[in-house]
Amino acid sequence: MGRYGEKVARELAWSPEALRTAVKRLADPGRIGLAYLRELGCYPSLDELALSLDDELGRVRSGLPLDHPLLRLDKQLSSMSGRENAALWDAEALDTEPWLAVRRIAIEALAELDQHPA
Repeated sequence: MGRYGEKVARELAWSPEALRTAVKRLADPGRIGLAYLRELGCYPSLDELALSLDDELGRVRSGLPLDHPLLRLDKQLSSMSGRENAALWDAEALDTEPWLAVRRIAIEALAELDQHPA
């Protein structure tokens, strides 16, 4: 399948529930997130939690108002990226303030998705 065919296949496979699931994983308590990462075989890296959101958010980003909790969630995760923040992406960091902020914003985003699906 060519590059465009893969993009179309991804678009057709997308559902609002996939976005909600990605946000819920970020809203879940740390122990649940770690269990999910172990199940995936990604533990101790936290990257997959953010990558799932990035995959799904890319499909709806342009239609969201700038103050939407999904965009604030993306901004929080982006602020945690970069080589200087590498320690934030290890399992031990899941209970630090940056990840607590991620969970707070993700909970807001879930409430918004429940009221107004993307």
